[in-house]
Amino acid sequence: MRYYALLLVVVVVVVAAVVVVMLLLFVVVFYRLYLNTKLANPKYTPTIFGRTMIINYTVTLKGLEDQLLSVIVGFERKELEENRERLIQETRLVTD
Repeated sequence: MRYYALLLVVVVVVVAAVVVVMLLLFVVVFYRLYLNTKLANPKYTPTIFGRTMIINYTVTLKGLEDQLLSVIVGFERKELEENRERLIQETRLVTD
């Protein structure tokens, strides 16, 4: 009778350990934390930069001008815009 009780305790401990490991794996694989800030240039430590992915979604006047120029050239001179896009793709292939 004592062996069955000991065996039951061992089984319960093993199952609990498996559940804990599965939960930890779930958290590591599927957990994401998104933070945003209104600061134009936030200061983070090198440790933060090493452990996270910082994405800068800042909209600049130069970026908006480039997008507007691309749209206008696409309407006015379609072949010129296609050539520009092809050159950008070729440049990306060379740098990758």
